[in-house]
Amino acid sequence: HLVAQTLIEYMDITWKEGLKWFDWTLVDADVAINAFSWQNGGHSGPDQWEFVLHPVHAAKSCDPEGNYVRRWVPELAGLPTEYLHRPWDAPPRLFSAPMKSVYPSRVLQDLDAARRDHASRVIEVRRRHPEMVARTGHEWLKLPNNPGLLAKL
Repeated sequence: HLVAQTLIEYMDITWKEGLKWFDWTLVDADVAINAFSWQNGGHSGPDQWEFVLHPVHAAKSCDPEGNYVRRWVPELAGLPTEYLHRPWDAPPRLFSAPMKSVYPSRVLQDLDAARRDHASRVIEVRRRHPEMVARTGHEWLKLPNNPGLLAKL
């Protein structure tokens, strides 16, 4: 969920790119489950997710002590737990060398601004196509060769 939410809701990357990448890289990829999950994450599947995970808050709740980060990101292993999920906030003195030489630069400088930008683009599309938005707030789905519409209820 977290990877999908970060790519879709924060980086404004279509769910289809996540689907392709995970299908290509997962050793145990399951086409049906992978496609279903990515569509839902992209708010276009039959059971769209009704939540958005903040990357830092979700990481802290899933890995509160930082064990996962310490194991898989050795460049950050020596940081105090409070900085493991947001190393950009760590004081420079905590790194043995300048952070930019130890750890890559952030892809997104402001997570909250990135989320707001994505949401405003979604709102703009919905504003331009009100005929595709149900009274419940869900999007209508137009089926090919069918004059009717379906909506998530």
